[in-house]
Amino acid sequence: MKAVSSLVSIILILMIGISLVSSMYIFFSEMITTSTEAGTETAEHISSSLMAEMRIESATTAGIVTVKNTGKVELSNFNVFVNGALEATSSITIMPGSSDSIDLGIPMASGDIVKVTSSEGATAISSVP
Repeated sequence: MKAVSSLVSIILILMIGISLVSSMYIFFSEMITTSTEAGTETAEHISSSLMAEMRIESATTAGIVTVKNTGKVELSNFNVFVNGALEATSSITIMPGSSDSIDLGIPMASGDIVKVTSSEGATAISSVP
């Protein structure tokens, strides 16, 4: 009978060891997968930001800002700031090489500083003539 309990204890120890190793494998493989996905998303965002460029072609006292996409990716979801204050948002999309206008709905004064940003990271600053 003494030999049977030694055999049972060895089997239990082996089962505990195998379950611990299995748990660690699952935990670390999920952690590596999550880290890899996060790294890939970050790299894609950075490369997109590097290819996103725009310039303000005109800003009028009537509150119309014309933006040209000078980068290699489409730009969308614009925020327009006048003298540092957010004055308008626009969900238009501008393809590379194209231009579009954003109507702020408010007049601007000569000398106002206009800053336009996109969700892709492009920024342009100009002043109203």
